[in-house]
Amino acid sequence: MHHAENKMNFIDLEQDNLYLPDYEDDFSQYEEFMHTTQEEYQTDLNYCIWPSVESLFKPIGCLLMCCTLLRICYQYDFVFNVKVKHSASIVLGLYVIHFYFDSELFVYILGMAALSYFALSIPNNHIKRFTSLDKGYFALYSSIVCMILNELLTDSEQWNRIRSAVMLIAMKFISLAFDRGNNSKTQLPGFIDYFGYLFSPSTCIFGPWISFEEYMVSLQRIHYSWNWTRSIFASLLWSLVCFILSNCIITWVLPDSLPGILLLYRDALIFRTSHYFVSFLSDATCGISGAGSSPGRPLVRVTSPRLIEIPRSMVQVCVFWNFAMHGWLKKYVFKPTFRVYGSLTAVLMTYLMSSLLHGLNARLSAVLLSLGCYTYVEYKTRAALSKLFSACVCSRPCRTPCHLHKHNRNAFTLFLNFCYTVSVILHLAYLGALIDEASRTHDVQYQSSSFDLWRNFYFFSHIMVFGEFCGCIIIGYITKYYQIKT
Repeated sequence: MHHAENKMNFIDLEQDNLYLPDYEDDFSQYEEFMHTTQEEYQTDLNYCIWPSVESLFKPIGCLLMCCTLLRICYQYDFVFNVKVKHSASIVLGLYVIHFYFDSELFVYILGMAALSYFALSIPNNHIKRFTSLDKGYFALYSSIVCMILNELLTDSEQWNRIRSAVMLIAMKFISLAFDRGNNSKTQLPGFIDYFGYLFSPSTCIFGPWISFEEYMVSLQRIHYSWNWTRSIFASLLWSLVCFILSNCIITWVLPDSLPGILLLYRDALIFRTSHYFVSFLSDATCGISGAGSSPGRPLVRVTSPRLIEIPRSMVQVCVFWNFAMHGWLKKYVFKPTFRVYGSLTAVLMTYLMSSLLHGLNARLSAVLLSLGCYTYVEYKTRAALSKLFSACVCSRPCRTPCHLHKHNRNAFTLFLNFCYTVSVILHLAYLGALIDEASRTHDVQYQSSSFDLWRNFYFFSHIMVFGEFCGCIIIGYITKYYQIKT
């Protein structure tokens, strides 16, 4: 009995030391957590999502209504001639611009458009006599000077509001000067045609850039299909989703308590989703009005978020970020420079021109020029790796089936491409966070610490690219050594 009693005491002692969960406390904690989460969601819904969506109704509704009216005018060829269609584009476009900006900025944009038409009307031989430049390069350089002066002399808050509209005018002006101003056989558009192109409501606010030829095609009658209508509604829906993500959801899902690198990624993601919002919206406006569209391509397709969020390379990001801007820079900056000075100068000049057209904003210029260096170094390094290992690891994916390389989808090739995908995501977080931070403030005092964000992260992205550049040089020497040896 004594032995049994000691045994029972031992068991009791062990039971006192055991952790026995209190299910009532756990359930109350779970209820409290769910209640807090639901409250946060309801707060986010009431004070962010619904107000954000409501704020879109008037401006976006006005834009879509004007694009629809313009398309109706274009559809009735037997009622409206070409001049009336151009006039309708001007009137509706000016109404949209006046709706989005105040009267002072409206007059300013109108003055910039009139100035560009005056410059376009100057005969080419007169320009060559005084500047030794063709009309295309005269338009390019004068537009850059104008953008820089606006950045320096205009009120920063007002300038940031109209920068994109002025840049679109400059891009259309430059493209026309190159395409028609340098060629004596082609006729420059008249006043009505030019201003109809410039102020088309489908492209005058959010873009994208389209050529004058594409604008003229949009004046023709279009046979709409279900695929066309479905594409427009899909673009509007994706635009709304990206807007809500950028304004509300991302900051709710990724709070400020996260580690630094995740906060960097979050801020860059906010910037990217706001870009997708504008891009999908411009897809829809162009689809409604028919600008830049064709029977086989209902929408312009400005961007591709999937290929940006899960990128193969930085080159791919630059191409798919904005198809229209990429095409414009490639045609009017990269190719002419490449033919004379080679690839490195052409790449750097392309990104330099892009930053100048954006107004030489310090942060944006630093990001764009860094992007140019990143793209060139990555392209050269991956080309060298592809040659050394005979593997499909170039910046652009190989054609299927690939007959140039021995290793297409083996473990090493997949691992290397995966490593580059991760590095590009890190670079995008590093670069995009700076632009997002710049977009939140226009305070001059804040601009003095423009690059504190990069400094706080020890410029790790630039150091990575410098290391990649050194590796590219070493790989080049190794490849030459093996070529000589064999």
